[in-house]
Amino acid sequence: MQQMAGSAKIADNPLFFLGLGIAAGLAMCFSAIAQGKAGAAGSDALGETGKGFSNYIMVVGLCETVALFAMVFGMIQC
Repeated sequence: MQQMAGSAKIADNPLFFLGLGIAAGLAMCFSAIAQGKAGAAGSDALGETGKGFSNYIMVVGLCETVALFAMVFGMIQC
């Protein structure tokens, strides 16, 4: 964090980091909403059929990957 705070980008354009934080936060928010819906649907389907557990976990993991990519992209830009 100290290295990010001392970089020249912050002095040049602090609104860039505000926009980056808002964009990354919104990406993680929508990813969490999708992850919740996928988890609920997977739990419902698993309860009805008893099959496909690994497929449901894979879909939830895919939703989480979007949030991780947004976080890493935001950290790289700083």
